[in-house]
Amino acid sequence: FKEALKNLLEIASREPTVMICAEKLPWRCHRRWVAQAASEKGFDVIHIIEKTRTWTPKIPLLKEQ
Repeated sequence: FKEALKNLLEIASREPTVMICAEKLPWRCHRRWVAQAASEKGFDVIHIIEKTRTWTPKIPLLKEQ
């Protein structure tokens, strides 16, 4: 995970980047972890829910316990 995330964020630091998943809702998908990590590194994360609907989390999707 860490190596793949590092590669993804390196690309995202150079150009707009999209991660695609079949699951519509980010809180039901593995990409929530990727989004959380990217957000913690200072990247803007915008989830595309539908063609005309996006969602930007205001609080972390995951909290450390």
